[in-house]
Amino acid sequence: MIRGKKFKAKRFSRFSRLLGIVLIILIAIGLVQEINNRRQIQQKIASLEAEIGQAQRENSDLSGLIASGQDRGYLEKEARLKLGLQKPGEKVILILKPDADNSSDTLIDPTQKIIGKELTVKPLDERSNLIKWRDYFFKH
Repeated sequence: MIRGKKFKAKRFSRFSRLLGIVLIILIAIGLVQEINNRRQIQQKIASLEAEIGQAQRENSDLSGLIASGQDRGYLEKEARLKLGLQKPGEKVILILKPDADNSSDTLIDPTQKIIGKELTVKPLDERSNLIKWRDYFFKH
């Protein structure tokens, strides 16, 4: 009988060790998953904080533009530069950068009449991008 008790005790001891190892492995797996979840959450928080900072900078820039846009002089300057507007009696002359072929500047009035020499207009290439790339790589 004593031998049967020792055998049962050994079996219980082995079973308890195996059960302990399985529990430790399950706890370790859960812990690793929790650490990964926390790391992902921290990364999301950091990226969202960066987006918030960017949005705040854009907001302050836009507020500055709104404030400067209310200034009459600023509005007049933008209308002249971007819209090509002019006051009555004024004449606008645009100075173009020199072409690669020619080193002199060409002066143009707003009605696109050329003062001095003629503009050469390059025809629009209506080929698809795929054809243009093919020609670029294989026809040179």
